[in-house]
Amino acid sequence: MAEFLHIGVPCRAKPADSVYVAEAKVSVTNPDAHPLHFEYCVADADSPLPEVLSRLPHVAFGVADIDAALEGEEVIYGPQTVMNGGARIAFILRDGVPIEFIQSL
Repeated sequence: MAEFLHIGVPCRAKPADSVYVAEAKVSVTNPDAHPLHFEYCVADADSPLPEVLSRLPHVAFGVADIDAALEGEEVIYGPQTVMNGGARIAFILRDGVPIEFIQSL
C-alpha cells in the first residue's frame, strides 16, 4: 500500500533551507517542515531527472517494494539509490501526472 509523503513543487531559485541530493543533482526542501508537505525542488542544468519534473508538480508516495510498485507503469526515472543509500526513488507518469515512489532502505 502506498502512503502519501509530499507534493514536489518545481522552482527556479534554490531555496535557502534546501539539501542537495547529489545522485539526482537536485536541491530539495524538507516536506515535513511545510504544513502542506510541499517539497520545493530545483534541479541542476545537468540533472538526470526528466525535464517534466522542472515544469510540473509531482506527488510522492512511500512504498514497501519499489520494484513491485513500478510493474506495468511508465517509468521516466530510476529506480535510483539516493541519500547515501537510505532510499530508492523512481518516477512514473500516470495519466500525464508525474508520481514519485520512495522506498526507505
